Formats: sequence, C-alpha cells, structure tokens
Amino acid sequence: MKETKTYDPPECFTPEPDNPYPLCIGKDMKRCKKCQLWTEWEPEDPYVVNA
Repeated sequence: MKETKTYDPPECFTPEPDNPYPLCIGKDMKRCKKCQLWTEWEPEDPYVVNA
C-alpha cells in the first residue's frame, strides 16, 4: 500500500478566504517574501532578459 504524506502549513499561514485551494495572504513578515505559499510570491527567474 502507498504511504500517504500529509503537509502541515507553517504557523504563520493565513489562508485566502473563499478559496478551496487557498494560498497564504501573508502577515508582513520578512520570511513571507520568499515563501512559496504566499499569494504574492514570484520566483527569481534566471532567464529574465534585462532590457
């Protein structure tokens, strides 16, 4: 039988309202800027062309 893994979000996680698959709306914490669960997170794109 396949083992099911569960994931507990960090304590600071604040889910978006009215979303069945919510991301975090953030808490203005320094670590929110690099958190992949944050709604405003953007990965650093190594392929960006500087204009």
